[in-house]
Amino acid sequence: MRKTGISVTSLGKRGCPFELNEDYFRLCSENNITAMEVNLPFGDDFLAIDFKKLAALAEKHGVELWSFHVPFSDYYDPSNPDDAEAENAMNDFKTLIKNASLGNVKNIVIHPSAEITTLEGRDIRMQKAKQRLSELADFAYEYGMTVAVETLPRLCLGNCTREMQELISLNPKLMICFDVNHIELGTHKEFMQALGSRVATVHISDYVTADNHLIPFNGKMDWKELIELFNAADYRGPFLYETSMYNPDNTMRAQPGTYHELHQKIESLKEI
Repeated sequence: MRKTGISVTSLGKRGCPFELNEDYFRLCSENNITAMEVNLPFGDDFLAIDFKKLAALAEKHGVELWSFHVPFSDYYDPSNPDDAEAENAMNDFKTLIKNASLGNVKNIVIHPSAEITTLEGRDIRMQKAKQRLSELADFAYEYGMTVAVETLPRLCLGNCTREMQELISLNPKLMICFDVNHIELGTHKEFMQALGSRVATVHISDYVTADNHLIPFNGKMDWKELIELFNAADYRGPFLYETSMYNPDNTMRAQPGTYHELHQKIESLKEI
């Protein structure tokens, strides 16, 4: 069975200050969560993350630092048409990658674009994103890491199979973070049959509409089909659950142990 993993902010309360400390590693180890995606809430200081400290905590508690989700915003946008601003962001991306290498992180998860609200200039954004993502893939490779481009919903770049194929087309080192909640145009089956061999990591949650990020078995996801698709693609990495334990009012909707329990249930569907 693949490891149960978590995007670590999924363990925090909504809208509350978040400090990535030993408590979260202990919470993982006590609940059979053995892989972690390092992340911070939107707007926090990603450059200040102490990856040497996180590596020590990970080793102590038996948790693998599987991936690092770098920030995304109008500034942290590989598709930014403003070359001067994008150059500054690229330097920051490279610093973040170097920092993550100190924690023996395997994968760098990156959004190919910020939120896009118009189709105007999409071709230019696509070309910029392809070139910059390829550059970052080469840079990360020198530090022993893989850049995984995340599938995105709505009008963001990478909202369908064809666009994901194009985004990673310039560099065979570029891989994919398949967020199963972000299929906007197409199906999971279409995507995995075309690009399953390029999936390096995943974000797992349920959904009713794209980007819901619900607890598994609370939406319309066909979990049996999904596990069969991952098996057919020989995906052996952890399932990283990216869904909050808390409701919008911060009442608890799931316990930390729920993730491993649901992961066992999902894995067992291949046998039915």
